[in-house]
Amino acid sequence: MLTIGYLRSFSKRYGGLRRLALVDAAGVVSARFVRRTASFSAITLNDGYEFRSFELPEDQGLLSETATLRDGVFTVEHRLTIAVEGLGVQESMAISALAARCEGIVALLETNSGERLLAGYSPELGTESALRLAEVNGASGAAPLDTPIRTLTLAVSDGALFRPFTGDVPSWIL
Repeated sequence: MLTIGYLRSFSKRYGGLRRLALVDAAGVVSARFVRRTASFSAITLNDGYEFRSFELPEDQGLLSETATLRDGVFTVEHRLTIAVEGLGVQESMAISALAARCEGIVALLETNSGERLLAGYSPELGTESALRLAEVNGASGAAPLDTPIRTLTLAVSDGALFRPFTGDVPSWIL
């Protein structure tokens, strides 16, 4: 039976992302992966690199994955979508800086239900599976009270589903 060993959690769930912390993939030395629990327990950065942390307003962050099996190859597309309010110069500069990260981005994420995930890093591929800017959409809004907004999507395809991060995280990160 496919569900042998699966224990369903009955805790209350909430969708969306609460916080995220991003670091340039070039700054990631390693992430400790615990095979027994299929989770990451630590991440080590090069000197001079640090996570940049963001608190997300409600309904402004989405983490999704789509798994496919084609010709015997299992592939997972991971997508991190965040909404950034404003269409001004500061927002444009931040997006340009993100796009210039040719090594990609590694993200520590906390969902609204309290789960923590590491995205953009895999035990098999390391930072080769870093998230990269895939799409930017902007809209001024149609009504006078609409907020101008840009939606950024970071994406990567690899061969594994999202993995939890169970290690200690300094309070300034998440």
